[in-house]
Amino acid sequence: MKKITKTVSKVSIYLCVFALLTGISVQAFAKPLEDENVQKIKTKIRISNLLNTLSLSDSQMQILLDAAHQAQEIRSQYKGTFTQHHDYITETYEDALEASQSGSLVMPEEVSTRVHRVKRAEDQQKAEAQEKSRALIAQVEDILEPHQMYALENYSPCVVPHVDNGRIGQSSDLSGFTQKFDKIRTLSNEEYEMAKDKFADKMVEKSKTKVPIETTVQEEEIKNRILTNLDKIRNMSKVDFEVEKEKIAQEIKDSFHKKTKMSKGKKIRYLLLHPEVIPLLEERLTLKQSESN
Repeated sequence: MKKITKTVSKVSIYLCVFALLTGISVQAFAKPLEDENVQKIKTKIRISNLLNTLSLSDSQMQILLDAAHQAQEIRSQYKGTFTQHHDYITETYEDALEASQSGSLVMPEEVSTRVHRVKRAEDQQKAEAQEKSRALIAQVEDILEPHQMYALENYSPCVVPHVDNGRIGQSSDLSGFTQKFDKIRTLSNEEYEMAKDKFADKMVEKSKTKVPIETTVQEEEIKNRILTNLDKIRNMSKVDFEVEKEKIAQEIKDSFHKKTKMSKGKKIRYLLLHPEVIPLLEERLTLKQSESN
């Protein structure tokens, strides 16, 4: 039994350490798993779209490339610290789990001391890495012209670019929703009652391919919101429906994810200093060089 508990604890520890090192929240593990290569390609597209909208000069790209290499070195050093003390960290949390599983609310002092020691070391390493990252972010901000900072601020990470007033952002096509609304209004009451759950499920499933829904509870809340709006659409006059349908479609679309606008600093950290920016910049610089020869 003890062997099984330790095996389970190791898996849990590995997942938590992986989440810590990669910046993925624990909640992210609730998302449906996507092919790693597809995720990588999508990330590259989002970064490439941002590079396109910034229109960096050759010298700016070179400085950004150097900064990205430094950011990668910071990640390697951070990860290396945990790798170096892997056995000690694992054993400490295994002992803490074993103490918890005993049913006692009081952890042995020796185990508690080790847990606090590990936590302090983790916090210290994280603070040092974040301080170095902030310095790199400031360095990138310094090389951007005012119009590029404006473009960065207004960029919405996207796979399919949508240009709005010269800015690239997430496409906001609502035709798929409004077409479904039109169809729903043509159904009889009996047909609608039989079909509305299926309509809502299809809307949720289709949107999940574009905007991942983080939990089952969130998915159920979104579905209920869709059903409420479908009932509202059914009871509207033709004139009101034509006026309101795009607004309702946008409300439903927005409900699939919290619209948390990324700060300029976060966009630099997670896009312009992402490991995948390195091959993209190298390819662009090589292409520029070959064109000039």
